[in-house]
Amino acid sequence: MISLLTTREAAAALGITPRRCRQLIEQGKLPAARLGRDWLIEAGTLTGFQLPAKGWVKGRPRKH
Repeated sequence: MISLLTTREAAAALGITPRRCRQLIEQGKLPAARLGRDWLIEAGTLTGFQLPAKGWVKGRPRKH
């Protein structure tokens, strides 16, 4: 049986926000299927999933 996760559940498993999870889906980096207004992600796709490296730092950049 295939286990499906919502964006909130997948985000919690990956340690990211649900918004970031939806961004990854929209960019095609995280495979998902849309069901109504929700996105569903197969739990197996999270195994070994690497977040794209951007070199970003948490929060806004400092003003100088």
